This record gives sequence, C-alpha cells and structure tokens, in this order.
Amino acid sequence: MKTEINVLHLSDIHFGYETKQEITLIGQRKNVLNALIDRLKQIEPKWKPDIVVISGDIGWKGITENYKPAKEWITSLLQILNLSSRELLICPGNHDIDRNKTVGMDYTDSPTKADSWLKIENLEHFERLFNSFNEFCREISLPLLKIADKESYLVGVRELLGLRFVVLNSAWFCRGDEDKNKLWIGLPQLELMNAKNQLLNETNYDSENILLAITHHPDSWLNDNETNSYGGRTNTYNYLAERSHIILSGHVHGEIKRPNRMSNRAYLFTAGATYANKNYRNNFSILKIETKNRILTRKSYEYNPSCTNWNEISNPENYYLRKDESSIKSVNS
Repeated sequence: MKTEINVLHLSDIHFGYETKQEITLIGQRKNVLNALIDRLKQIEPKWKPDIVVISGDIGWKGITENYKPAKEWITSLLQILNLSSRELLICPGNHDIDRNKTVGMDYTDSPTKADSWLKIENLEHFERLFNSFNEFCREISLPLLKIADKESYLVGVRELLGLRFVVLNSAWFCRGDEDKNKLWIGLPQLELMNAKNQLLNETNYDSENILLAITHHPDSWLNDNETNSYGGRTNTYNYLAERSHIILSGHVHGEIKRPNRMSNRAYLFTAGATYANKNYRNNFSILKIETKNRILTRKSYEYNPSCTNWNEISNPENYYLRKDESSIKSVNS
C-alpha cells in the first residue's frame, strides 16, 4: 500500500459556458485546458497525481450536450496521468442540475422540511434533476458511491488507495442566481453514513484512515441552520468537519488561499475555478497525503493569461491531520 498519495483537485470547469456559435471562445478554452494537461505531463514524478477529484460544475445548467466535450477532456486528462475512471471522484455542482426541471420546487428555510426531503428514502424525487450528470457519470464508467445500501452518483462513499472519500451534494436546492445561504448538504444523509460506519469515528480521529469529503459549495453558501445549531438540531457542517480530515470544495472562483480549519478538525480547501475564461487566473492544486505521518502538503498552480501558461504559485505548505497539531509550516519544494 502506498504511503504517499497525490490527489489532483480541480473544480468548476464549466463545459458549455460557451454556446456552439462561440467558436472563438471554445478555442480559447481548449488552449487553456490543453496547456493544463501539458503542465501535468511535465510534473515531477513525486507529484504525479494518483487520484483526480473534481468538486462540481462539470457542465453548464445541467444540459446534456455539454457533457460530451467534458467527457473528452477528462478522458484525455486521465490518459496522460495513466489513470482510469476508477481513480476519479466527482461531486455535482450548481451547474450540474437541470434548472428547467426545478419549476415548482422552491427553496426552503425550514430545517424540518429540508431534513425530511433529504432523507435517503426521498432522494428519488431529486435524482431526475441530475439526469444528464448521472448519464455522464455512467458514460465515463465512474464507479458508483454507496450511502448505506443505496448506490448513487450523487452522494455516498468510496474507498481508494487506503483513503476514504465521502461525496456530498450541496446542489440539491440550487435553483438559479439567488442560491447563497439557501442550500442544504443533507444532515440525515450524514447521520445515516455515520450509523453505517461510513464516516470517521471521532474517538479514533488520529488513527483511522484519512477521510476526504467532497462538496461543491463551501460553508459560506449554506443555509444558516447548516452552519449553526438552533434548539436541538445538530450543526451540520460541524458534524461533517468533526468526522473528516479534509473537505474539498469549489464554486467561489477565487484565488488560492490557505485553508480554514473547521471545528478544529477538518481543513477546508476551497478551489478556484479551473476554467472560468482565458483571462481569469484559473487554478488547480495537488495534495500530497502522507498516510503514515498524517501530513498533507499542497502544491498549487495558476494560469497566467499574459504568458498563456500554468505556473506553480508559492511554496508547498504542510498541514497536520491530527486533533492536536493545528500548526502550519512552510517547506521547501
């Protein structure tokens, strides 16, 4: 079993943002993303990715035709890394939901309603909203996730190379441009996974296999009831953070920043967009996880529009995946 595992973290690639008629914009996208692949071809062997994570927004508004070029590019990416879809993990984002199918399904501010609707028994009502995303996952032969005994592409757990990945869907209630502070992860789903020993046991935080949670939206986009505890209801995000070592998210399209440590447990790494447009400082990261020493080292890259290439930014930094080690140290690459 490998004791050093490299995870390539991409997010927000937005295939379909350009219409078919915008041939120039499609060409500009191709230039940037092909340059990313070329950069990975030159990566030092010790940083070559073993696993690829894409934290949402594969397509654009959940439209079926947008996933074809996404499939082609992701297949090329896996090929140059000598990986297959078995080493790929994807969560859905707000642009992987078919908004035309959400008519009559409004937001809710009620934790009682949200918790009831997001029970595993009721997920079939949401699955049709992600038909194109689900079909894309099938076409690239993505392994199914498991939540308890249910198989899904939208939420669940997979074990890979000694790491545990919990894929969550923060896009259940995405409806348009007014999503902020109206979204729910799904507390009942986390509680079920915990009951089935699919999450981390808090008492064994420093000894159990390292667990990475993947969700498109960071905590700042969730309903207030998901990040604060009122009455007897659990703080959902704390519940997740206390039972994971790393949370990978996207959506905000910002620059690479140091992670926040949530509930003094999980490190939240929020990625910027891997492709927004040719003039944006698109970015991606590689996370080296040393499972024996429980240390994560991040190396980040940014696209420089002025010289049309991807450059490493800053020195790699160490993050300690233990309850009693919250310091951050800079190390030489």
